Amino acid sequence: MRFCFCTLLAFVVVPVILRAQPVPADSLESRSFPSDTAKINYWIKWISKNTKTNTQRALDLSTTGLSLARKAEYRHGEAKLLRLKGLCSLFLNDHTAYLTYADSSAVLLKQLGMWELAVTNEMNLGSVNTGTLGNYGEGFRHYKEALEIAKKNGIESQVPNAMAGMAGIYLDLKELDKALKQYLLAMEFNGEWKDRNAPAIMRQSVGEIYLKTDKLDSAAHYLNDALRIFTINENKGGEVSVLTDLSELARKQGQLKTALDYDLRALELSKQFSYKRPLIYCYESLGKTYWALHEPKKSRDYFLPALKMSEELNMKDDIAESASFLAMIEEAEKNYDASLHYLKLSRIYSDSVLNEEKNRQLAWLATHFETEKKSQEIEILTKDNTLKRAYLVSSGVGTVLLLTVGILIFNRRNLKNKKQLEIARMNSEMIDRKRELAETELRARQAEELRLRADLEFKNKELMTHALHLIQKNETLITLKSKFVEIRKSLPDTLAGRLNPLNNLVRMSLNMDKDWDGFRLHFEKVNNGFFEKIQSQYPSLSAKDLKLCALMKLNLETKEIASILDISPESVKVARHRLRKKFDLPTDQSLHAFLRSL
Repeated sequence: MRFCFCTLLAFVVVPVILRAQPVPADSLESRSFPSDTAKINYWIKWISKNTKTNTQRALDLSTTGLSLARKAEYRHGEAKLLRLKGLCSLFLNDHTAYLTYADSSAVLLKQLGMWELAVTNEMNLGSVNTGTLGNYGEGFRHYKEALEIAKKNGIESQVPNAMAGMAGIYLDLKELDKALKQYLLAMEFNGEWKDRNAPAIMRQSVGEIYLKTDKLDSAAHYLNDALRIFTINENKGGEVSVLTDLSELARKQGQLKTALDYDLRALELSKQFSYKRPLIYCYESLGKTYWALHEPKKSRDYFLPALKMSEELNMKDDIAESASFLAMIEEAEKNYDASLHYLKLSRIYSDSVLNEEKNRQLAWLATHFETEKKSQEIEILTKDNTLKRAYLVSSGVGTVLLLTVGILIFNRRNLKNKKQLEIARMNSEMIDRKRELAETELRARQAEELRLRADLEFKNKELMTHALHLIQKNETLITLKSKFVEIRKSLPDTLAGRLNPLNNLVRMSLNMDKDWDGFRLHFEKVNNGFFEKIQSQYPSLSAKDLKLCALMKLNLETKEIASILDISPESVKVARHRLRKKFDLPTDQSLHAFLRSL
């Protein structure tokens, strides 16, 4: 799914930058003003207008203006100039400087109550951390901060944008259920949108999620709605993107002529752009459509330029996809050397993309683990402080009671002095013992809770590591197996026979169950009683069904499941369909959601 919500942030950032009226650039430093504050405000307008068109000049002026604002103790101007200096650094590809100035601006904007700029600044930080730096944990934190500021200060127009930013991160991390939920919540906004293209972008993203999960009727509804809005807004780039999605939808529905019509419309629109990405998407979509129409030569005519342009822009996903189709096309044309070349190229870039995705997911898990840990520590400290306050109140009340008892004893002329003092002493000791026991029990419970949480987190990471190891091992063995087939074809029968023991060894390694036994052991530690529960409810499930259930519960992709089970992705889809029948699930219920509920 190539559409990231960072696109939407481009629509959010640019209007803010370009909102100021044109201001002449001549003699900015030497021009006279009634005050330093007036001069700074004049400079801010010019910098805002020229951040992208005259970036270095805007950066130099923001540096001078920042010094002047601090000297004049003009904090509002300082906050705005910090933010603008950060944007100038960003457009000059100095990401470290951008983060430094944007973070400083964020602190000052919140202190001064400049909430609208504070929200925009947090949204920009979320976009850059996510889309440019690949730091999903930090990007998510900034989007969440933007959402909280917008809700607390009544900036309703930014609420859906912040929610959609968080949804875009879930989408990139392939957490489709969470992404869909966030997008649908964002689309409930009934006010005036800050960017008129935002509703279309969100609808397209929802449509792409439904398309990926094969809910084709829902996908058609949202994608056509997105196309309608983009057309009204005359957003040609949006139209191209949605048309290629609609082409994919039509191919899945077997409507190949309709798919071709969408592709040709998109191609015509894409020729209006000077940049190559829309054209690459159109060429790829046309290549897929002609391949489905059993016209490999026409398909090759589009995949070849798509591959070349993707290599120029280092678009790894698209390189892998185009090379994969070209390998199939050359194989169909019996050009086996060319097919092998494209197959190797596809594999190299597919592995690179897969590694990047796994690294992002691991970084995301680590960030969330640290966030949860800090939340638990804050909660524990809060409980401790509450307990200490309770102890202080109890001690105060006890002191008052003791004084009262003392006065009563004095008023009664010490008639029962010794007896009352003994009773008071015993009560005090009893209270102290109960308090000590309560403190000891509380500390023990807190320690046990922390230990259990840490243990669960460790087991979760151990399980995911084991699953990734299985995927990588099986992918290597499958590749090795295909190499044996290629080598045997090129050798005489007498020599090819010598490779049989090695080939059998690879096949046995793929069929061995000891890796699965280890995986099942780790899985049961995290999901205690899962297999026992599902077998008791559905006794007809086979061993292969149980393996598929466990891998789907981990939310693995179809390709990853296919690698672990040593079957094709199509076989995984068939197995999932049979599993739905065994569970007797209605068509509108997700199989993933059902397994997670067990």
